[in-house]
Amino acid sequence: MRSVTSRILAILATVFLEIGLVPTWAQDSPIRLTSELVVFEVSVFNRNTNAPVDGLSAADFTIIEDGKPQTIAQFGKEEKPLSVMVVLDTSKTTHKQFEALRQRLLEATFYLRPSDEMGILVTAERTELICNFTYDRRELSKAIRELDERKYGEEGIFLHDAIARAALALKVAANPAGRRVIVVISDNVAQQSRHLDRLDAEDAQTLLSEVGATVCGLILPNPGARLREAWRRGLANPTLSPGDLNDYAAQTGGETVRTTDADAGNRLGETLNRLRARYTVAWVSSNPNRDGKFRKVVIRVGSSLESYVVKTRRGYFAPRE
Repeated sequence: MRSVTSRILAILATVFLEIGLVPTWAQDSPIRLTSELVVFEVSVFNRNTNAPVDGLSAADFTIIEDGKPQTIAQFGKEEKPLSVMVVLDTSKTTHKQFEALRQRLLEATFYLRPSDEMGILVTAERTELICNFTYDRRELSKAIRELDERKYGEEGIFLHDAIARAALALKVAANPAGRRVIVVISDNVAQQSRHLDRLDAEDAQTLLSEVGATVCGLILPNPGARLREAWRRGLANPTLSPGDLNDYAAQTGGETVRTTDADAGNRLGETLNRLRARYTVAWVSSNPNRDGKFRKVVIRVGSSLESYVVKTRRGYFAPRE
């Protein structure tokens, strides 16, 4: 994991300015992560029905870190409050369906529980936080109603930058006790930029690992998306790939759902409900080196790999001296 550069620090300072006041509890209770205990959240689904699997115990889970089995130190399944940052694509390909999407988003706020908080980040040619994390549904509704979808440009989004900025917002202002989620509502057609003021894929990966966020995607239809598929995924030059929501979801243990503007609200609510209750597994790594390197993690459930689908992060960065 590369060290935090002055460029990232400058952008983080901008995020502070955009967000405004940090909640009092965040000022008084800074997030302190233990360097010894590794904590992962895990979703388990039936492979045939895609239904969540309940009733599992620690004995049902196997954890492999860099090829070596680990011993579970803590295990549980509990519902936690959600800290959700919605990243809303307002590029020109979404304009025709935006009014219907706006209404569905207003309805989706009713899926939130009193202990859940949500923020809204809008992205197209530029990205802006229009509503910081709040428990106030009226504040969320006001931000959604007053949103001018044409204000942020017409061209495709910069996906890496948008996800990185959402992770920064989580790092700055989200409730540290909440389950951290980024939900991107987009047609999943992005563009890449070499501009130094935009965060890239490596920045996004680093920040997501730091905040432990899960990325989910609600993918809207775009008839022209297939024509741009090879370009979008950077097959000609993988180092310039604009990014893909499916990849981010797979890396962080999230999921993507194809939806329409008329059904996006229901799909958002279903996604939140599925994320609300997940298994938590924790272990003390058998590797004592504090080298800052990425450690690959595989979590399996049961003796038959064909029975379950396990969704969790692909790994984590070790602490550094």
